Amino acid sequence: MIAPANPNEEEPETDISVHPKKAAMLAAYAKCGVVARACKFADVGRTTHYEWLNDDAEYRAAFSEAHKTAIEYLESVAHRRATKGWLEPVFHKGAVCGHVRRFSDTLLIFMLKGAAPDKYRDRMETKHSGQIEHNHTVEDMRAIVEETCRDETYVRLQRQRAAQYGSVAGSNGHNGDAGPMANGETPGVG
Repeated sequence: MIAPANPNEEEPETDISVHPKKAAMLAAYAKCGVVARACKFADVGRTTHYEWLNDDAEYRAAFSEAHKTAIEYLESVAHRRATKGWLEPVFHKGAVCGHVRRFSDTLLIFMLKGAAPDKYRDRMETKHSGQIEHNHTVEDMRAIVEETCRDETYVRLQRQRAAQYGSVAGSNGHNGDAGPMANGETPGVG
């Protein structure tokens, strides 16, 4: 250990076992797995926690272990809810008259996917064989785009006219029902 520059000064505490706030934060996080809740329980500011992560390699390593512990705890809770279930009260006329055991199939599915991903993963497979051929030239594509734009302009102008002058039966493709344009709305026009 290097002696402090001033013999009257104490070395800053970096040992987690000596710093009670760090130890409390790590213990709380290991139990809940949520930084905000652990900070609240340990009475540590979130900023302080992230500063410790950034500046203290020993704390960072200990937090990584606490994270693993939190995940193991969450996995045990998920396993219990998926396989052993929980009791849910049954009510009759406002009073509990019994309990029914519920299970979480969703948790069981996720646990299987995590435990054996090759066997239980979602399978999405796209195969293509052969060739894709087209006979369109750049000029052909330009003509298609221009025609599409002309059609959209025509439709927009028809909607504007219908909004201005009202709709005549059958003129808007709705068999006499003016639809949204009857009250002056002009969808697609802006």
